[in-house]
Amino acid sequence: MLCKDAGPRLIDFDDGTLDDETATSLRRHLADCPDCRADLATLRSWRGLATSWCDEKVPPWRPARIGQRPWLERWLPLAASIAALALATMVYFERGDQVPPIVWEDPGVAFDEPGQLQPVDWFDEESLSPMVEAMLAAHDTQRREEIEALAVLLLGVIDRQATDTEDSIRYVITQQLADKRRLDSLAQRVELASYGQEDMP
Repeated sequence: MLCKDAGPRLIDFDDGTLDDETATSLRRHLADCPDCRADLATLRSWRGLATSWCDEKVPPWRPARIGQRPWLERWLPLAASIAALALATMVYFERGDQVPPIVWEDPGVAFDEPGQLQPVDWFDEESLSPMVEAMLAAHDTQRREEIEALAVLLLGVIDRQATDTEDSIRYVITQQLADKRRLDSLAQRVELASYGQEDMP
């Protein structure tokens, strides 16, 4: 028996459906032909895979672990930014109505009329209010700038977290597509083996 005659009969031989004379002839050929023996071994391995095949349940999604930073390292900057922003906001609202004490070392004098000196009343609300307002305005501006800087930092951390999540999703989808391509290739090979069995005389 030649290889061209043995190849189409390998599936029937493996099934045990060949007549005794053809099976004996094919068995002798397999003993002398390593190529046909390799084809038979491949056919049997494919059949084993097809028999053991079962649909697996889709696992719950979780981010890819490759290249992932530790949990504490990923969330610590975000937690610190939120805490700093909350602290700055709390200080802003708690101290908004408080006026820092003003200490004057040297009482001064003011000219009420030419040639007449009058001591300045440092406790006069009218003379103090412009200075207090200027100090409060400067203090509020500084606190506003600090809060804006914290907000920018917080937005940067959130954007970084979103980028890490997007990279993880992209990695999982790529792996799933690669697995699907491998399974499709295996299914095509098994299907080709089945077609070969149907085409045999």
